Amino acid sequence: MSKFWDFFNHLGQKHKEHVQRMIRMDEFLSGQRESCAKIADISADMKYLKNTVDNINDKVNSLEHDVNHINGRLEIIGSGTKMELFDTLYHWKKMLCDRGWATEAEKREVEEIYKIYHDGLGGNG
Repeated sequence: MSKFWDFFNHLGQKHKEHVQRMIRMDEFLSGQRESCAKIADISADMKYLKNTVDNINDKVNSLEHDVNHINGRLEIIGSGTKMELFDTLYHWKKMLCDRGWATEAEKREVEEIYKIYHDGLGGNG
């Protein structure tokens, strides 16, 4: 009978080891489930961030297009203004040369127009 009890105790010990392994496996898998849930949350956050970055990139591209359009328009306006100032300087020159003299106020006005034409808009000397 003692062999029976030894065998029975041996089975009990094996069962106890099996239960302990199952508990450890459940604990391990429980941690894995938490990790999987965290990974799923991180993945959702990454998708949200990617969509946000894509939206920002679309808006930046749209703004870049608008800025390029505005810069083109400003170049046209600058060229037109430079032509107008050149014409104004030409008429001042003609009028003052024909008259042969200029007042201080006329000289200051012509100099101011020339500064804007030459320094501000890059007109020639």
